[in-house]
Amino acid sequence: NSGDDGKRVEVWEKSVLFMGSKNGVILVIGEEIPKPTLVLEYTFGRRARRHNAPKDIAHFWEIGGGTSLLDLIRIPITVNNIRSFAVVLVLDLSKPNELWMTMENLLQATRNHVNKILAKLGKADPEVAAEMKQKMQNNLQRDHPDYDLVDPFPIPLVIIGSKYDIFHFTSKSEALLLKARALINHLAFGYDRSKSVSVDHSKPLFIPAGLDSLSQIE
Repeated sequence: NSGDDGKRVEVWEKSVLFMGSKNGVILVIGEEIPKPTLVLEYTFGRRARRHNAPKDIAHFWEIGGGTSLLDLIRIPITVNNIRSFAVVLVLDLSKPNELWMTMENLLQATRNHVNKILAKLGKADPEVAAEMKQKMQNNLQRDHPDYDLVDPFPIPLVIIGSKYDIFHFTSKSEALLLKARALINHLAFGYDRSKSVSVDHSKPLFIPAGLDSLSQIE
């Protein structure tokens, strides 16, 4: 595509997969009361970076059913889009007894599938596969105290705890919703990532990749 000045303008195209606790997954793109996702749903969004510029495209996938539909992960994540894919894991804080198992099962299934794709990509284009691995490793600075202990998730990952108001017996926070939307915009459209950090366990946690450490966990 070409802009008004005749120069070629690159169109940003990303994919984001939402998955998580049964009936707890939320597409944070404007719905006041999200409907439960039954199987696998798809929608897309378009935004222009500036006036009269071609619109960037974001593909949004959502898997419902908690851990009961793990096989569906292979549908949206493919060798063709793996370089521009991100995962959002939404965990229902009002059901703490299910939370850990849901997280482990979904992340392990996703990691296994992504690693198979990366192995296939590595045979076809080793340079691209190595570039993706290095990009994820770069989320941690080499002087980070946990650099040698961390095995990064192979593609961008955000974990969101939903229903915080029920979990913490408080009112819904517009500020939290705005932070969640900002994260989605970062993954989908490349908006600047927030550098703010909140590690106070008595308040909602907000920890971007690489900005915490094992020594900070009390």
